[in-house]
Amino acid sequence: SILKSLINIVQTFHLQAIEPFYYLHKGKNDQLRFNVSGVVENYHKAFELFSHQQDTIGMVKTHVFYGEFFRKQENFEMAMKHLGNARELEKKCKVPPLIKVLMLNRIAAVFSETSNPDSSLQYSLLALKNANEAGLTHYQAISLNEIGYMLENQLDKKGISYYHEAEQIWKTLGLFRYQANAIL
Repeated sequence: SILKSLINIVQTFHLQAIEPFYYLHKGKNDQLRFNVSGVVENYHKAFELFSHQQDTIGMVKTHVFYGEFFRKQENFEMAMKHLGNARELEKKCKVPPLIKVLMLNRIAAVFSETSNPDSSLQYSLLALKNANEAGLTHYQAISLNEIGYMLENQLDKKGISYYHEAEQIWKTLGLFRYQANAIL
């Protein structure tokens, strides 16, 4: 298969720097195919390699991916464990804004799904602030949509304005699937 050929090339040329990314993305691919054991195995291998390389940013990214995987499995304890680990590592190094915003949004999502609206709102606002500062327009809209959802669930009519703002951003970006979510 192509994936096996790629890993053989990586091993043959000792391109150790990209090897953990292979496992990280293979795990993401396994997640899309609902191959739970493959996800865990590949994320674990990616984390081991990033740790060996002392690549803190890679370790943060792996924890975020793990956190999202466990959130989707509704294993919120494990999701928060990994997202908490990502947050602790993130405080020790400068991670790219995209990874930080993704991490904050995933923490907000876990709090939202575990009926903790105040914490969800806090992390969504923090994600929005970071997305604004970094010019990550799509992630601004994700945060705005999450804030709208939280406010709507608290019967706060301001929620609709956040949905509307998210919808307009996605419309401008041509991300109509996301735009439809904000409208619904």
